[in-house]
Amino acid sequence: MTTTRPGSAPSTAPDRSVLRDLLALTPSPTLGRELFALVANLAIVGLLVTVIRPEAIAAGVMLAVVGLFMIGRLVAGFATRGYAAALRGER
Repeated sequence: MTTTRPGSAPSTAPDRSVLRDLLALTPSPTLGRELFALVANLAIVGLLVTVIRPEAIAAGVMLAVVGLFMIGRLVAGFATRGYAAALRGER
């Protein structure tokens, strides 16, 4: 999808679906979508933990692995996608 605003260059960033945001290894295009993916992934793993009822240590490891991966994606998004610039109002 290519969008053009008056006085700006066209954007060629590919538009991803929400499902791809949840499953991708790379950060989402926007901070809001990344935060949604973080919360949704932790909720899905939390739901799985309550349904399959593993031992406490296994449940903790599952949540920790997913949580650390998602935090890593968030940090990578700040470094590569410019989430901090969006928070400051820059473009």
